[in-house]
Amino acid sequence: MPISDIDIDDAKKLFDLNVWSYIEVAQACPPILLQSPGGGMIVNQSSVGSITVLPYQGLYTASKAAIAMFSVL
Repeated sequence: MPISDIDIDDAKKLFDLNVWSYIEVAQACPPILLQSPGGGMIVNQSSVGSITVLPYQGLYTASKAAIAMFSVL
């Protein structure tokens, strides 16, 4: 739907799922990964929507772009 029609609470829920939950996992995992043989890595799932326009998916693509940029670090 157009950004002008999005409910802010729904938008916050989407960002909670697609951005903040990834950050929480990234903060929780290093102690476990550092103790495992060979270390380990965190792999994040993004979307082609993070780099291209998808009609009526502005909020979704913004959340996926955020996690794609976070994952580069």
